[in-house]
Amino acid sequence: MRRITGLATIAAATLWVAAPALAYQDQISLGVEAGYAGQFGDNALGDHGVALGLSSALGLDDTWMVRAHALYAYHPGTLPWHASLFGAELIYVLDVIEWIPFFGLGAHGMLNVADGEVSADGAGNLVLGLDYVLSRDTVVGLDIRPFVVLSALETRPAYLTVTLRLEWLFDM
Repeated sequence: MRRITGLATIAAATLWVAAPALAYQDQISLGVEAGYAGQFGDNALGDHGVALGLSSALGLDDTWMVRAHALYAYHPGTLPWHASLFGAELIYVLDVIEWIPFFGLGAHGMLNVADGEVSADGAGNLVLGLDYVLSRDTVVGLDIRPFVVLSALETRPAYLTVTLRLEWLFDM
């Protein structure tokens, strides 16, 4: 009986002392990212490219955050192509202490420059990712964003970015 009472006391104290995991709640983040960008469709444009981006997020509560995202990609090839994406995403966070998987939906505007011509498109995206918490104020993450280019469905309907992100967190 004494053993059961002791174990129950330890379990209760552990639950009482342990703080809940609250990834990104009441925090603002600033991040930089670099990685791969690919377009699927228009064979005249360069398919594969390199991407650089910036992001900022606001933790709404323990499971939701909103992220502003900007990305520039250069696609070399027979017809070099520059793409810039600007948008916002609503993200659901699955907090597992050090490793934090997440997913969400976003909407982006896309500005394209190829062969001296400028065009703009609208795109919707899914975002899937995994963050690793280095410290209370530093995170590294992997972001995968498949886009559906809504205004160019016949020529290049899909766009994909896969980036590594370094992010700094600030308490509000």
